[in-house]
Amino acid sequence: MPELSLRDNLTLVCLPALTKRGVVDVVKQREIVDGFIESLGIKLRSPDQPIRELSGGNQQKVLLARWLATYPYLLLLDEPTRGIDLGAKADVAKIVRELRDSGLACCSPHRSWRNWRPWPTARS
Repeated sequence: MPELSLRDNLTLVCLPALTKRGVVDVVKQREIVDGFIESLGIKLRSPDQPIRELSGGNQQKVLLARWLATYPYLLLLDEPTRGIDLGAKADVAKIVRELRDSGLACCSPHRSWRNWRPWPTARS
């Protein structure tokens, strides 16, 4: 949703948990957004900045945060570093390794859905 702000993009899938009688709990929303901005190192001017104005790597981090905000048991990643610069690739790969090391199951297909593999370990 490129026209939405980072705040709205990040919390899009967890809105049911953030709303009561159709009203968004902005304090809880702010806590979630600020936590992911800090923990994933998202670089931006403001949480109200449209996501389309962010770099590709920061857009990718926002999309990763969107799904992490749902507290998943399994994270399926389809080429999570495709099309972003080398620094952002390293950041995303580090984030996914940390998630995996903390116990989150992370799977990523390798160029083809027929060749599933787990996210590489530090020894791979």
